[in-house]
Amino acid sequence: MGTIHPLVAELDAVRVELGVPAEDVAKAVGVAVEEISWWASGLRMPSLGQVIAYGTAIGRQIDFLGDAAPAAPEEGAEAETRDVAWLMAVLDARCAALNISQRRLATILGVGHCTIRRWTRTASSPSLVNFTAYTHAVGWAVGLRQGPPPKVKAVAMAAGAEGDHVTAAKVRRLPHRLIVMLEAIRIEQNLPRSAIPQLSSNAVKKTSLQQWVSGFVTPRLDDLAAYARTLGCDLDIVRPAEAEVAPQVRRRRDILQQIEVERGAREMQVGGGPSYADGTGSPWQEMADEAFRHDIEAGRANQLTWALRTQSVLGRVLRSDNPPELRAELVKAAAVLVAWLEDLDTRDGQEEDNENA
Repeated sequence: MGTIHPLVAELDAVRVELGVPAEDVAKAVGVAVEEISWWASGLRMPSLGQVIAYGTAIGRQIDFLGDAAPAAPEEGAEAETRDVAWLMAVLDARCAALNISQRRLATILGVGHCTIRRWTRTASSPSLVNFTAYTHAVGWAVGLRQGPPPKVKAVAMAAGAEGDHVTAAKVRRLPHRLIVMLEAIRIEQNLPRSAIPQLSSNAVKKTSLQQWVSGFVTPRLDDLAAYARTLGCDLDIVRPAEAEVAPQVRRRRDILQQIEVERGAREMQVGGGPSYADGTGSPWQEMADEAFRHDIEAGRANQLTWALRTQSVLGRVLRSDNPPELRAELVKAAAVLVAWLEDLDTRDGQEEDNENA
């Protein structure tokens, strides 16, 4: 599990308290339901715009807290639209009032000066981490307050009410970590949820998967094992030592073991590992944009290659401004490289050669 941003944790807590299904929030935000689970688990970080949309869906708005922070609108008054542009305009005005220059702000946040200019001149959205750091830099905190009425309906019932509806007590904040991992594998294999019941030996239903991913229901262990088998995987906690391992699982384990061996060899050569400066940031922005453009164009023309994919993800690594973003992009880049290795190992005759070696 990664670090869960406080705003995301607060939004998830409100969703659980209201009894709002993750599917409804995902639809309102415009993302797959798995994204809601991954955000709540700390596996991924939503963008600032996605957090705003999440809050709007459940009746919450981002609020600045501190001296001279914008006051909440009076009762009956029309609330302002607190989108990314509004939030950035408020922070820019606060910077001007405190005589904080863009260069000084860039130094405080640990980002490039060009990044600050993009936020102010083009109204581009900073990452959620940078937005929070910007807010703290001007002496404010960031939280949530009651906003316009929710756009999604809660399904929670009053305490003691009867019926078959989902109650707030039944809503779980986080899905089981194994479900999050298995859902990631399903998406990687391009398997729709509707295909799982036909492939599953245990008749795992699509509706069950939705409830597991939403965190409303915790699956039984045998159901988890059945879902894993459907995806060609296994659960180590229930697999006998002598059982046959699925080819995909064996391939990935072999690759990760080779990476571990290679990492150990490099560590022996340099005596514990070097400590370099990151060297990332705005100087790489143009290269990263160019690599991303080639990646998109090749995808649209159905001419995508691993080289282009790797260029694109490494471009995002090189342009990352701060350690949390950089670490997240490095993990994504490593995942792409492992996927490339797996693809190499599955090509004609490669797998047989490996097994006979």
